[in-house]
Amino acid sequence: MRKGFLRIVAAVTAASAIAMSGAAMAQADTSPPATAAQQDAATVQRMHDELKAAGDNKDLAGLESKLAELRPVLSGLAAKPLPKSTQDQVGVATQRANELEGQIPQARMSTDPLGLLGGLLSALLSALLDLVSSLLGGGLPVPVPQLPVPTPPLPVPTPPLPVPTP
Repeated sequence: MRKGFLRIVAAVTAASAIAMSGAAMAQADTSPPATAAQQDAATVQRMHDELKAAGDNKDLAGLESKLAELRPVLSGLAAKPLPKSTQDQVGVATQRANELEGQIPQARMSTDPLGLLGGLLSALLSALLDLVSSLLGGGLPVPVPQLPVPTPPLPVPTPPLPVPTP
């Protein structure tokens, strides 16, 4: 009787362990979906990287095509109900893109087209990074001190008490 009882307990324990490990694996595979703001930030970051690559490669045609791709992204963001600070960043990025796009015809006639557009391109890239930061909820994270944090020696010395003068 005792051997039968131990076999049942062992079988139940093994079955529950297998079931729990399967449930843990199913839980480990699911990740929360990205929010719309995170997806928008990823899109703007990708556009930033592509524009920067076109500028670094001195590819005026590539820069022009990436600006054409950026226009609907910024228009879509402007139409979304975003916080005021983020809307302001969208406006700044749109303005910088318009300025850069307006100078491209003149740059084509220049011997160094991207030298002429360099300042405008860097202003647009900076505005796009500010927009990414705004979409993700603000500024850069605050640095955290290294762990473990040093503790002061004990006992903590007390400052000398003032002695009244007669």
